[in-house]
Amino acid sequence: MMSPRAAAVKDEDMSGAAYGTIPLMNKLVRGNGFSAWHVVAGLTFLNLINYADRYVFGAVGPSIIRDLNLTDGQFGALGSAFLWGFLLFTPFVGRLVKLAPRLVILSVSVLGWSLALAGTGIFRAFFVILGLRFLFGAFQSVFTSAAPPAAKDAVEHKWTARALSIFFAAIPLGTALGFVGGSLAQKTVGWQMGLLAMGIVGSAAAFLLFALPNRRKKVALKSSWIKDLRATYVSPTFIWIALGYAAQTFALGAFAFWAPTYIERVFDTPAQTGSLMFGVLIVATGIGGSMVGGWLTDRWGHGQAIRAAIWVSLWATLIATPFVIFAFVTSFEWLFYLSMAVAQTALFATFSPINLAIMGSVPHASSTTAEGSAIFIGRLLGDAISIWLVGVLSDVLNDMRPAMLVLPLALAINAALWLKAARIQHRQKI
Repeated sequence: MMSPRAAAVKDEDMSGAAYGTIPLMNKLVRGNGFSAWHVVAGLTFLNLINYADRYVFGAVGPSIIRDLNLTDGQFGALGSAFLWGFLLFTPFVGRLVKLAPRLVILSVSVLGWSLALAGTGIFRAFFVILGLRFLFGAFQSVFTSAAPPAAKDAVEHKWTARALSIFFAAIPLGTALGFVGGSLAQKTVGWQMGLLAMGIVGSAAAFLLFALPNRRKKVALKSSWIKDLRATYVSPTFIWIALGYAAQTFALGAFAFWAPTYIERVFDTPAQTGSLMFGVLIVATGIGGSMVGGWLTDRWGHGQAIRAAIWVSLWATLIATPFVIFAFVTSFEWLFYLSMAVAQTALFATFSPINLAIMGSVPHASSTTAEGSAIFIGRLLGDAISIWLVGVLSDVLNDMRPAMLVLPLALAINAALWLKAARIQHRQKI
C-alpha cells in the first residue's frame, strides 16, 4: 500500500501535470541546478513588468488628456477598455493552462500586451487606442490569472503565503515603476515615446522566455473546465471573498488610475511631480505591506491558513478605510500623502493573504480557475465600473474631490463582505 507521503507526492505530481507544467518547471522546483525560489523570483520579475506596463498609462494621463483633447469621461473609457478586454478573456485562462505549457502561455501573454502598449505610443486616434487598450487587457488577464498558482505550487505548502507575498510585492514595485517611468517620460521624451519604450522592454522579456527549453509532457487532463467552474462557484467562501475583492478593486483600481490627475488638480502639483511622488509612496508602503501580510498569515495560520488569510485581510481593510476618507477631505498635500501611506500599507498587506484564500477556498485542481474567476468578478463589479464612474462624476460635478469619495465607501463594503467570508470559514473550521 502507498504511504500517505507517497500518495501526497503522487497527487502533487499529477496536479502539476494537469496544469500542463513543463519539464523545465519540474527541474527548477526539484532542485536540479535551481531552487523553487528561482521560480518565484522569475515570476515576480514578470509581475513587475506586468504592473509597470499597466499603470504607466494612468501616470501619463494628464498629458494624454491635453494632447488628444479628451474629456475625463473619454479618458475613463480608455481605462475601462483595458478592463473589458481583461474580463472577456479571464474566464478561459483556467482551461488554457491545462492545454498548453505555462511558460508558453506566459510568454505569449507578455509579448501580446507589450506590443499593444507599444502601439498605444504610436497611434493618436481615440478609437485605435481604445482597441489597443482592449487587447492589452486581454493579454494581461492570462498572466494575472496563471502566474499566482504557479508561484504557489513552486514551494512547499508551509511557505506558500510567504512565496505569494514575494510575488505580490512586485505589484507596488511595478506600479511605482509605471508612475516614475511615466513621470520621467513626460519630462523628457513625451508620453508616446515612454509607452513605446516600455512596450519594447516587455517584448524583449517575452523573447527571453521563448529562448528557454520548452518541451511539454503529454498528459491527460485531470479535470474539465466545467468541473472546475462548478467546484469554484459552489464554494460559499469563494463567493464572499470574490465579492469583497470586487469592492476592493472598485476602490483601488480607480484611485491608481486617477491619482496623478487628482494630485495635479486638487493640490496644483505638476503632473510629473505628482506621478513621481505617488510612485515613491507606493514603493515605500507596498513592499512592507506585502511582506507583513504574508508573514502574519504564516504566523497565525497554524493549520488554518485560509481562515487566517481572511482575517488578516479584513483587519487591514478596516484600518485603511478611515485613512482613505481623510486623504480625500484634507486640503493639505502632506496630510494626503501621510494618510495614503498608512492606508496603502494596510491595503497592500491584503494582497498575498486574500489570493491565498481565493486559491484555498476550492480544490487544488481548480485553483487557477478560482483565481481567474475572482479576477473576473473583481473587474466586472470593480474598476471596470469605477474608473469610468469617477471620470463621469468629475465631469458632472466639475470637481474630482467628491467624485473620489465613492472609493472609501467601496472599502467599507469590502470589509463587510470579508467579514461574512470569515464567519463562514469559522463555522467550517478549516
